[in-house]
Amino acid sequence: MRRWFWTWVSVLFVACSSTKTINPKALLSLQEQQQQGLAIPATKPLPSVLSQIDVPVSVDLKPYFELANNSIDKHMAGGESPCQGVRYQYRLDRGNLNFVGLNQTLTTSVQVAYGLKGQYCAACFMGSCALPIIPFSCGWEEARRQATLTLQSQLSISPDYRVVSKTTVQELKALNPCKVSFGIDITDKLMNTVAPLMGELCSEVDSQVYALSFKAEVQDLWNTLAEPMQIDYVGELRLQPRAVSVSTINLNGTTLQFNAGISAQPIISSIGGPKNPSPVPNLSPYKSGSGFRVYTDLKLDYDSLSCQILTYMKGEKFGYKKDSVELSSLRLFPTYQDSQTRLGIRVDVIGTKSGSLYLVGDPVFDNATRIVRLTNVDYDLQSKNVLLKSASWLLDETVRQNLEENLWFDVGDLFTLTEESVNEALNQRYENGAQSKGGVQHIELTDYQLRPQHLLLRTHIKGQLSISM
Repeated sequence: MRRWFWTWVSVLFVACSSTKTINPKALLSLQEQQQQGLAIPATKPLPSVLSQIDVPVSVDLKPYFELANNSIDKHMAGGESPCQGVRYQYRLDRGNLNFVGLNQTLTTSVQVAYGLKGQYCAACFMGSCALPIIPFSCGWEEARRQATLTLQSQLSISPDYRVVSKTTVQELKALNPCKVSFGIDITDKLMNTVAPLMGELCSEVDSQVYALSFKAEVQDLWNTLAEPMQIDYVGELRLQPRAVSVSTINLNGTTLQFNAGISAQPIISSIGGPKNPSPVPNLSPYKSGSGFRVYTDLKLDYDSLSCQILTYMKGEKFGYKKDSVELSSLRLFPTYQDSQTRLGIRVDVIGTKSGSLYLVGDPVFDNATRIVRLTNVDYDLQSKNVLLKSASWLLDETVRQNLEENLWFDVGDLFTLTEESVNEALNQRYENGAQSKGGVQHIELTDYQLRPQHLLLRTHIKGQLSISM
C-alpha cells in the first residue's frame, strides 16, 4: 500500500512539472492602474510656435484717384494790382488728374489752361500812374494758353493702415507762353505767382491720399485667418493671428501692392476654440514670411496597432532548439512600469507551451521609414518568474531578440492621410472671396505619449501658406 502511494505521488509530480500551460499574473493596463488610484501625468501641452505667413495684398487705387480728382478745385482765379509795374488778373482751369505709380513714387500730371489780362505802368506818382498805361491780354478773349503741371508723391504706410504721401511740384511749364511788348515775361511772372497755389495743391493731394485707408481690407484678412480650417481625421487648424506687418509698398500703375506679414501661432486641435475675431492691431515692424509651423497629436488606437502587428506575426514561431511556440493573438496596451509609462504587450501562444505572456517595450519612431519599432522589449516580472520555473528556454536572448525584431508597425499611411488632409484645408476659397493656397513641405514625429485610450504621436508640420484677397 505504501509503495503504491509513493508511485502515485511521483507520477503526479512529473505531470505537474511538465504542464504545458503558462499563466502568469496579468499585467495591468494604465486604465486599470488608474482605477486603483495611480495618478498619471497629464497630456503634454502642444508647443506653440510663432510662424510668419506672407499674404500678398493688391489694392486698386482707381476709386480713390477718382475721388481725389472730383474733390480738388478745377478752377482758380486771382491777380495783383500794384500802382507801378504789371497789374493783372488770371484764370486757371485744370483738366483731369492723371496718376501713374512706380515703386514708391506716385506721379500726378495735369493739363492747365490759363488766360490773363492786365496793364503795365512804367512809373507811378502820388498813387497814380504817371505815364500812359499799356494794356495787354493773353488767352483771355481768345483760346486759352496751355501749361503742364507734374507732381511727385513719395508714399509710405502709417501704423494705422493709412497711405502717407509727401508731394512736391516737379514741373510747371507753359507750352505756349504769353509774349508782351514791354520786355517782361508775363507768363513767368504768372508761374511764380501761382507757385504758392501749387503748394496748396500738393497739401490737398496729400490730404486726399491720407484718406486712403486699407484697414478694412486687413481686418477682412484678419477675420479670414481667424477662421478654423477643418482637417479630416485630425481636427481643425486655427492659425491664431497675433500681429501684422507690411513690406515696402510697390506701385504699379494705379495698383498698390505689398506683402502683409502675419505673425501667427497656429495649432491643430480636436477641440474647437473661440470663433469671435478680434480687432486687427496696428502695424508692427515688417517681418518677411517663412511659412507656418504647427504641432499636432495624431491618435493611434491600440487595438488597430495590435491588429496590424498580428497580421504578419500570427503563426510566427519562436523557439530554442527543439522547443517552440507559435503566436496566436496579440494585444498592445499602456502600463506604468519602473516609474514610467511603457507599452505593454500580451501575447497568446500555442506549441510546446501554451498560454499568455506579458512583455513591455518602448516605442521608437524612424522618420525616414515612418515605422514605429518597440525597443527594450522584455518580459514583465511576473511572466519572467513563471518562465524561470516552467519554460526557461523562452528567456533565451535569441528568442527575445526575435520577438523584438517583429514588434513594429507602419504609420506611413496615417502621415500621408494627414498631409493630404492639411493640404486640402490650406487650399480653399472663402465666402468673402479670399483664396488660400499652401501645402505641407515637411512632416515629422518629434515625441509620443502613451495615454489610456490612444498612442499620441506628436507631429511637427511645416509648410507654406499665402492668401490673396
